[in-house]
Amino acid sequence: MKTNYHTHTDFCDGRDSPEAMVSAALDRRFDIIGFSAHSLYPFAAEWHLPSRRFREYAACIAALSQAYRGRIAILAGYEADFLPPFSCPDKAAYAALGAEYLIGSVHYLAADGLCSTPDGTVRCGSVDENAGWFCVDAGAEEVANGIRALFGGDGKKAVQAHFAAVRGVLRTLD
Repeated sequence: MKTNYHTHTDFCDGRDSPEAMVSAALDRRFDIIGFSAHSLYPFAAEWHLPSRRFREYAACIAALSQAYRGRIAILAGYEADFLPPFSCPDKAAYAALGAEYLIGSVHYLAADGLCSTPDGTVRCGSVDENAGWFCVDAGAEEVANGIRALFGGDGKKAVQAHFAAVRGVLRTLD
């Protein structure tokens, strides 16, 4: 079975429309295509699906699923960023937004302790307003600046924070 559950479109940072992606998947004889719009719900960076377009995105994917029924299975999903306390992916909340599945992601690295407590449990409460974060997918200079600013230049602490956040998203979506 040929599948892809990690497909971005022009609803977020992809270049093509959902229908163009379905057509490409059919040309390549895929059995299932899953759309996974970048989400930092209820917030958004320039490469995320804007909150005001969630319903439109879900309706578009649902319409394609019906239009291509019997030829290819089409699923609506989200690649949901984990950045507590601002964005903690919640399956029920995303289901209400049309999600058939979620991909948990860590695109942002937060200041030490922002994403989890020392015992590794997820903390989605209040946080010091001065705490910050940076995008780990940014250019080398921005990442180096983020590590300097948030972790005193200690790359090991930054890597530990990243894996703590990965564990946090896994616990959140368990």
